[in-house]
Amino acid sequence: MKRRKFLQLGAAITFMLLAKEIPAIGTKFERWVWMHPNCDYSDNDWRMQFKYLKELGIRHIHLEVYTGTRVWFRSSTLAEMPCDLLSKILPLAREQGMRVHAWLWVMMNNNPEMLRQHPDWYVVNRLGKSCIEDPPYVKYYRWLCPSKPQVRDYLLGVIKDLEAYPDLAGIHLDYIRFPDVILPVGFQPKYNLVQKTEMPQFDFCYCPTCRDAFKQEHGMDPLHLKEPDKNFAWRKFREDRITDIVNTLVPAIAKQGKLATAAVFPTPEIARKLVRQNWTQWRVQAYFPMMYHPFYHKPVQWLFDATQEGVRQIKSGQKLYAGIYVPAFKPDELKAGLQLIRKAGGAGVAFFDYNALQAHPELADVLKETANREK
Repeated sequence: MKRRKFLQLGAAITFMLLAKEIPAIGTKFERWVWMHPNCDYSDNDWRMQFKYLKELGIRHIHLEVYTGTRVWFRSSTLAEMPCDLLSKILPLAREQGMRVHAWLWVMMNNNPEMLRQHPDWYVVNRLGKSCIEDPPYVKYYRWLCPSKPQVRDYLLGVIKDLEAYPDLAGIHLDYIRFPDVILPVGFQPKYNLVQKTEMPQFDFCYCPTCRDAFKQEHGMDPLHLKEPDKNFAWRKFREDRITDIVNTLVPAIAKQGKLATAAVFPTPEIARKLVRQNWTQWRVQAYFPMMYHPFYHKPVQWLFDATQEGVRQIKSGQKLYAGIYVPAFKPDELKAGLQLIRKAGGAGVAFFDYNALQAHPELADVLKETANREK
């Protein structure tokens, strides 16, 4: 048995053995929110935020605590720690009946020390340029290569650090993909792009590790493919590398008795096409597809189709919570969107983000009005 298949089998068995220790997700239609860290809040400030969220029917928080550059918990990583926010917030959350999930940036890492010490850990495009020297789209778009064993071990270390926080309900994996080989259509004009095909400067990863591994599996160098975007084996190779990272981290999360969840692109088809995410193959307990409809030039009604596509393809026992972009809605559209997601089989909804809810009180009022109806 090949080493990679053996490791996959071992991870699957480990996950099954640990799964019974993981807390169950609720069965009702649930509301979640993504929230950015704030070291300046007092205990009473946090209590007020929790009270506000409960009024909106929200009981789960994806709290951003690791961005590669910064970390808001005690950590062995190279990231800078502005404060140990988890130690402060978790007792308050428990007191208020809120559940906090650690929101982590996984593959994107712009940490100066990481860039300096481990430049070989980063992805390389089809032109042979590292994202360190030539990041795509924006300067901070620097991504780790999922084929590197050192990257896997580093990420396992991040998960291990969270073992010190038993009151943490779960670990939420984000940016767990390659850089966008094609941007969502709504973003392309911002960069003066029309991306009808995969352009070499945005096509990753062609580092020596990826090229050698693909050659061993398929007998060819991906750099020499005439039409790499049409080569199924090369596409699948990269999708599988991301899947391997996720399915390596999930048992480590399960071992701590925490939920493993993931933020993903809006539908399985879009995710595979734009960022090499084959997320229906991941062993997480719940998915949070980012169904930000204006980014794809879609109407609110698209939430039904996107939710249904995902629900039909995930595995039994997994749940799908539709992520929505709050500023894109009018009050009547938000009401309709919630109904569409529920009708399509979604287990709930996640709002991006807390600040947007506060900035749009007319939408918060909709959530207050509808909170009790969804129980």
